[in-house]
Amino acid sequence: GNLDQAYRYTNATNPDLEADSLRHANEEIGLTRIKDALLKRFRPEQVARLGNNHVIYPTLSNETFEELIRRQLQKLSERFETLSGVPPRFTQAVEKLIYKEGVFPSQGTRPLFTTIDSLAGSRLGNWQLQILQLDQSCRAVEVQLNNHQLQVQFLDGQGKVLAELFHRLHLPLRKARQPKRDDKQALV
Repeated sequence: GNLDQAYRYTNATNPDLEADSLRHANEEIGLTRIKDALLKRFRPEQVARLGNNHVIYPTLSNETFEELIRRQLQKLSERFETLSGVPPRFTQAVEKLIYKEGVFPSQGTRPLFTTIDSLAGSRLGNWQLQILQLDQSCRAVEVQLNNHQLQVQFLDGQGKVLAELFHRLHLPLRKARQPKRDDKQALV
């Protein structure tokens, strides 16, 4: 089960918390800390029945989150190419944006997957419609970040831009990271 008491940063909601820092802090979790956490939930005789064999999963690292982003975007690309016949390519700036907006190391992968879906997955239908309007002349789709907007370029075989779509982005973490600069902050 989830033994939140055994982990230091379970309730950490700071968007600037690094995944590697969290992983390093949780590497010291051992049998003693697990048993202490179990004793907060169960009686000592029940904890004794569990024995000393416990599986302790480490938290995910920065590199693991980055790989998850690449794999999820690859799945989206494959699905889109299967449906439309055109391969989309996501730039590194889009991957970095997804990392910044979707990674809450203490909360696992769910926030990351919902961010990928809201930034890219939910827009696939619009992109397919645009390709249909281009009458089969589109050979590639490039998805990039442009001035805090998602810019989608539809390219022909020579790389010429046939059409562009711009999507406004809802970036809640970007807002949360901005200084407030209000009277309350000055008073504090």
